[in-house]
Amino acid sequence: MTKLRLAGVLTAIALVVGLLASVTTVSAQGVTVITGNVTFNGVSAAAGTSVRAVDGTGAVVAETTTGPTAEFAPEQYRMDVTFGPGSMLLGATLSLQVLSGGTYVPAQGAVTILFQGNVVITQNIETHTVPPSVSSGGAAGAAGADGAAGPRGYRGAPGPAGHAGADGAAGPAGHAGSAGHPGAAGSAGHAGADGAAGPAGHAGSDGGTGPAGAVGPGGEDGGSGLAVVALIIAIIAAVAAGAGVMKAQKK
Repeated sequence: MTKLRLAGVLTAIALVVGLLASVTTVSAQGVTVITGNVTFNGVSAAAGTSVRAVDGTGAVVAETTTGPTAEFAPEQYRMDVTFGPGSMLLGATLSLQVLSGGTYVPAQGAVTILFQGNVVITQNIETHTVPPSVSSGGAAGAAGADGAAGPRGYRGAPGPAGHAGADGAAGPAGHAGSAGHPGAAGSAGHAGADGAAGPAGHAGSDGGTGPAGAVGPGGEDGGSGLAVVALIIAIIAAVAAGAGVMKAQKK
């Protein structure tokens, strides 16, 4: 059991040492920012003033200018210094200088910083020299001569069709053509519809009197007709009387 506990403790120690080593390796690389303001005899430097950082041997470690972007004041500088694992910069003393009259001032060792990894180091630079004049550029030179014509370019793609033009003026009348050949006879047309009936003619004159007809048969005597009617009335009266007698007997 004692050996197992000892082995466990040794393993834990090894893990801790490994973690510390990895953390040390990570922290031994990165970027350190060096920034500050530059003044000449109390006068703020103009934008564009050169600034540099040098090591103990005079080798330039980083350089920049004041007011590099609109986010900075004209007299402010910033240098981002990248370093790797085992870099000689870690713990080194760097001197900060500005360019004035063609010479970097102040002298090396006058304004210094102690370089550390992954931090922001703020250090203002004050010199007792006259501020340098930052040139804004000379007058524009004369325009140069035109260069030779370049080679002919590639043919462009056809453009879109243009709008239709206006109608032109009418031309003169042409000469009359020669007479054509007679055409073939046409076929007979269909029969027309019947016409409307004409008006009625005038009535003819009366004809002459015809000859007399033959004599007809003799008619019946009117007296015999009346006798028949009287007989019928008598029969009806007899029937009515008989019906009345029979009705009285039933009562």
